[in-house]
Formats: sequence, structure tokens, C-alpha cells
Amino acid sequence: MATPNDGQRGIASRDEPEVVLNRSRIPSVPDLGAMDPEAAGEAAASDLIHDIRSPLTAIASTLFLLRREMGEVEGKVQRYLDLLDRQVGRIESLLQGFEGR
Repeated sequence: MATPNDGQRGIASRDEPEVVLNRSRIPSVPDLGAMDPEAAGEAAASDLIHDIRSPLTAIASTLFLLRREMGEVEGKVQRYLDLLDRQVGRIESLLQGFEGR
């Protein structure tokens, strides 16, 4: 069965479900050129925010699971995890700022 990542190497796990695109169920995207400029800008910004937030949520969830699985960590590993947490929070704050415009 074909998947979106056929022929590509990634960081996949045997626990991840296989993803198969069913293009007949993907809603059509409105033609941004046919919209007024302000509405087109808002639609593009909304799409971009969504496209950033989806992988960001996966990263935050993975960090949570790593911390839970690893238990108490110290030193460099703790600093790296803390850095990732801060950066995820920073990006989320930026996205919220764009949504509030």
C-alpha cells in the first residue's frame, strides 16, 4: 500500500499507524486570488498557523513522553529538554500573537 513517505527515510516507529491519503475526502481549497486581499491574507495566515502548530504539538507531546519515560534526568539531558520546552512555548506564543491580530 502506498504511503505519503514512500521512498523517503524518516523517524518513524513501528508503533505509528500507517498514513494513507484519501484525496476524495480532502476539502477543496478556495482560490485565494478570487478572494479580497484581506480575506486571502487571513486565510493564508490561518493555514500557516495550523501547518506550524500540528508538528509543534507532536514535538511537545514527544517531550512530555520522553520526560515521563526517562524519569529524573540531570546535566546536559535536562538542559536540552528544558531548552526544547522553552522553544516550543516561544513558538506557541508567537502563533497566539498572530491569531490575535
